[in-house]
Amino acid sequence: MVIARRLFMEAARRLAGDPRVQRKAAELAEKAYSHAQPTLSNASTHVSESMRETLAEVDPLEEPGRFLKNLKSRMLPPEDDE
Repeated sequence: MVIARRLFMEAARRLAGDPRVQRKAAELAEKAYSHAQPTLSNASTHVSESMRETLAEVDPLEEPGRFLKNLKSRMLPPEDDE
């Protein structure tokens, strides 16, 4: 078991040090970010708007439970009880 682990770790180190592998990893990371960026931006906007609207209704220092309940209901879709 120890030998297999050492072989695996050495192979991983060699791959990580290979410039071709590093270039391919950078390309994949760039593609993943480009694909996820619109969704992340939309989620960020949604969170900001939900927080702003909830803060306008409830003071989190005065009523933290109600604040969290309202924020949760704005941010998460309603659950279907079946």
